[in-house]
Amino acid sequence: MVAINLLKRITTQYRSKTASLWLLWGEKSSLYNQYFCFFSTSKCSLSTSRCWCKNVQDDSKPIRYTTSAAKQWQSIKTFEIPEHMKKMPPYQPYSVILSVLAILLYFGVLREENDMDELLGLSLYERMPGLEEKNIRIAIDYEKSLGRSTTELERRLVDLEQTGSG
Repeated sequence: MVAINLLKRITTQYRSKTASLWLLWGEKSSLYNQYFCFFSTSKCSLSTSRCWCKNVQDDSKPIRYTTSAAKQWQSIKTFEIPEHMKKMPPYQPYSVILSVLAILLYFGVLREENDMDELLGLSLYERMPGLEEKNIRIAIDYEKSLGRSTTELERRLVDLEQTGSG
């Protein structure tokens, strides 16, 4: 009954369609409390806490921390890994080693080079014609604004214009 009152309050406050659907389903179903409580508890507390719908006595009074179950909860329990998950299977190192060896064998020995490998070997200026010339012109303007020498950059620009690869 407390959960239904809570849902009525949520429905009127937030106009939630989901809450009103839960409310309609909950009044007609005997499994309401079980399913509602399952979906409303957090992931980390599913295995350790009971359903909060059964334990709420009065919503109008504030809950005292010193008398609640929250005082006994240690925050480290939320973040620590359970013991049964800490133990790795005995075959895990072998499967990891075999997987890494198979990948290294494929990429290092068996795989043939293709067009993508050749493209990965190109520099950025070889992939985008004209980019180096634009970068050199920008660098020349920048160096001139600082009052520095631009002879090396101008030489490279002349070389690019002569070869026509810029």
